[in-house]
Amino acid sequence: MLLAFELLQEAGLRLPDPVGQTVSIIGALIVGQSAVDAKVISPIAVIVVALAGIAGYTMPSQDLSTAIRLCRFGLAIAAALAGMFGIVVGTALLLWHLCSLETFGLPYMTPLAGSGGGDSGGIFIRRAPWKDLYRDKLINGGDIRRKK
Repeated sequence: MLLAFELLQEAGLRLPDPVGQTVSIIGALIVGQSAVDAKVISPIAVIVVALAGIAGYTMPSQDLSTAIRLCRFGLAIAAALAGMFGIVVGTALLLWHLCSLETFGLPYMTPLAGSGGGDSGGIFIRRAPWKDLYRDKLINGGDIRRKK
């Protein structure tokens, strides 16, 4: 169902605007209704796929949308093959990959994992930025004191 929705979405993007929107909406309705009538998929699965597809339209960038789309396919395949165990393993592999990435010389998950003992606080409860006296230890710089 995810694959059919993604194909309809890509077809809608490639066609001219009025025709593309019509193909996406009508195609999704026809495929969803046919799958439910043929008892290939349950109605709740159609609702979940539709919500996931609608949420895909809220992505701020095309690159982020593509990355999340690929992660969604990977987790769906893992869930189909191994159930809840596949989802847990797939999520663990995704987190492992994110922890191995770096951006501008800093680990990608630094805001969530901490930076190794700096006084910047946590990710959810932080003090005001102007109250931080020292820079993060992972940021290379000659002066550890934060400038105002």
